[in-house]
Amino acid sequence: MEYLVNHSSKRSNVRLRWQVGIETDIGGSRENQDDCFIWVNKDLSLMVLCVLDGHGREVGKVAAESAKCCMFKYLDDNYLSLIANPTEFLIEAYEVAHDHIRNCFQMEFERQGYEVAKAPEGYLMKRKPPLSCWSCIHGGTSCSMVAFVGNELYVSNVGDSTGILCSSHGVLSSSMLSHLQDAAVPNEISRTFKSNRKHCSLASQSPTSVSDCLETNSDYSITSSTIVVTAEHSAECPYEYERLHRFRPREGQPHLPALSVVYDHSHTHDKSRCPPVFEKNIDGTLYVTNSGSYYKNVRKEWASLVSTPPYARFQDALAFTRSLGDLHLHTYGVTHLPEIQKLDLDMIFNRLEMQPPNTTHNVSSCSDHIANNTLCLVLATDGVWDNWLYEDVNKFVMDSTCLGAVASNADGAKRVTQSFMQRNALFAKRNFGSTADNATSIILYFSRSALFPPSST
Repeated sequence: MEYLVNHSSKRSNVRLRWQVGIETDIGGSRENQDDCFIWVNKDLSLMVLCVLDGHGREVGKVAAESAKCCMFKYLDDNYLSLIANPTEFLIEAYEVAHDHIRNCFQMEFERQGYEVAKAPEGYLMKRKPPLSCWSCIHGGTSCSMVAFVGNELYVSNVGDSTGILCSSHGVLSSSMLSHLQDAAVPNEISRTFKSNRKHCSLASQSPTSVSDCLETNSDYSITSSTIVVTAEHSAECPYEYERLHRFRPREGQPHLPALSVVYDHSHTHDKSRCPPVFEKNIDGTLYVTNSGSYYKNVRKEWASLVSTPPYARFQDALAFTRSLGDLHLHTYGVTHLPEIQKLDLDMIFNRLEMQPPNTTHNVSSCSDHIANNTLCLVLATDGVWDNWLYEDVNKFVMDSTCLGAVASNADGAKRVTQSFMQRNALFAKRNFGSTADNATSIILYFSRSALFPPSST
């Protein structure tokens, strides 16, 4: 499949050629609540990739499937708006999908014979009529969507389905990402929040000042062969903590957000009683407690979550701060509104094509040209990322064997994706046994080189 870039006065005359693969694995679960899609309009040079990771025993699959169908139709009906204003289009797509999920939840439980009611706060409750007590409908889905529009890459997400960009050379840096908008934060507030957006790694074992972390990690011009392109929405994110606090302070403790932001302890049923992720010094300085109980992945990131306060009518918890669905948690500060970031692909390719041949990836003669003119985007759910270091994913997808498959076969990316997911299944079994999560990935190779073989489909 060939992707032709729209030509305009602001865009270079390039032809992006690409190959893509999609794979999903149920892991150790009873059903696969992941979903994904690729939407393409070759005539207008548009391509959109999306992965969704549903959660909730009763409605996780419903959430992911309904969001997928809704977003795909929204693209079919409104793709011209994606060209005219990509940021507004992506935000609207999330809003439409969130509303559609709410309607699908109601239809699903009514189909099962439940009475469904909307609480004054906006979330849904269900009961078997006429005498049963009301219970809350819990669940939703993460969503990460990447749109190619001309020579620019727009990245939007809610939740923890991560995307990374890989190169054979150290030509990438986080400074290349332009943060366009946080739809959940008013523009006048967003300007003051942006200084706190680049937050620290929280893998250390001792309490850490957030301001110290921000200062230590302030140089985002450092080049690398791998960058994360999706925004961070974990419970360990200081930016998100401040957003939650601003949205709804806690009753009787206004210095805290209404949602409990805590490290998960598996033996504690009431998650609001777990150790806090953040505390404040006497001078008001926010710091990270690093009092986690166990790591959630091989990158040694603490398992953390947001939980409803003890006084909530229904108890609820989530491992990240943004999602589609999760209607009850939305009343406390979880949001379906995404962050939008942008990458200028021409700038990256210009840097890449100036590099000398790379020998660090053991690139063979049959694929050296592809290696020096190709980028790889990996978009996946946490059932993948739980098992990999980001740099190890780069080593896999940019390995000479994988690049050789892409260089010699129009279905090379499909073969790479299959091999990658087979490796992930082995890692997941080793790391998590029978509790391995659903896992889904989209792997896209793309290049400006005329020698790059485009996909056969």
